[in-house]
Order: sequence, then structure tokens, then C-alpha cells
Amino acid sequence: MRSRVEAFLALEASTPARRAHWEARSAEDLLRAETVTDVYRPLAEGLATFAEFDLLPAQWNRLLPAPLRWAVKFHGARTVVDLAQVRLGDEVRRRKESLLAQPLSCQDSSGYLAGYLTVKMLQNRWSLDHPEPGLWTSDQFLEMAYHWFYEDEDLLALLLEPGQRAPASVNTLVEYLAQRIQGSFMGIAARLADEHRARVEAV
Repeated sequence: MRSRVEAFLALEASTPARRAHWEARSAEDLLRAETVTDVYRPLAEGLATFAEFDLLPAQWNRLLPAPLRWAVKFHGARTVVDLAQVRLGDEVRRRKESLLAQPLSCQDSSGYLAGYLTVKMLQNRWSLDHPEPGLWTSDQFLEMAYHWFYEDEDLLALLLEPGQRAPASVNTLVEYLAQRIQGSFMGIAARLADEHRARVEAV
């Protein structure tokens, strides 16, 4: 969004110097946003496919982002029974077979399979690290994963950091995102559980 505003400011600039300034700012912000999108693409696809094939959303879970809730309703499912019937049907079975037959490498595909398996591994890892009964249901796990990766204040600060320019800014982002993904497997489940409870109590 900020990149678009800066592009409009460049169009309306009164001098060539101001236009060049806003064009550079717009290009920098767009490059940063595309970097995050590209690095997180397999993860985003993994969260979406997990929602489509594994999510059993509780009606009371208002924390789960709407797009992830919608993923389970692509085929008209409205209840858990509907969802079970849809997932046992031929269409969804073929879709999952297609997913599992994709290349694991993110270089040869959009990373659907790599992302899906990563999300499944995360759910298993967090539930083993912090085995609290009833905590790691599919909808609560998905909300916590979304919060960890996409509601990250440190990432937002890097995206808005005015002091760096590409390529240094892009390298910093890539390093941070790699550490964030790696860190998700390093004993953060108890922290995520505490943060999740705080969000539930605040709703």
C-alpha cells in the first residue's frame, strides 16, 4: 500500500528530483514486499492447503483469520459433518493426491507440498513440545501459526525501516525470514500458547 502511495506522489511531483525520490521509495517498498511474498510463498500455500484438507473450525474461534476459515468452505461445507463428507469425496481426494504428487522442491514448483508438510510438521512439533490437552486443535494451531508468521511486529519494522536500501535491505529481510522459519521449530510452543490465551481473553 505504501508503495502505491509513493508511486502516486511520484506522478504528482513538482520537480524531477522529487519524482526520482518518490520513485526510488516506491520501488524499494515494492521490492521488500515482494521479497516477503516470495520467501513465504510455500508457507502461505501450506497454511492454505492445511486449512482446506485438515482444518475443523470451531464456530466460536473468532481469532482465526477469515481467509483461512473460508478455505474449508470452497465446496459448500457448512458443518463438521458436511466437511467430512466433502473431504471423503472424489474431488477432494483427487486434489489431495495431486498435492502429494507434486515436487518437494520449491524451485520446481510453487512449494505447495513443501509448505503443507512444513505446516503439518509444525503442528506435530508444537504439540510434542507443549502437550496441553485441547490446545493444538487444527483451528487453534492454525491461528497460532498465522500469528507467528504474519502478525510479526519485528517483520513490520523491517519492512518500514528507512535506513537501508536494496540490496542490503533485501538481504536483511531474507536472513530474518529464514531465522523466523527456523525458530518456529525451536521450543516456542509454550510462548505461543501463552500469547494465544491472552488473545482469547482479549476478545
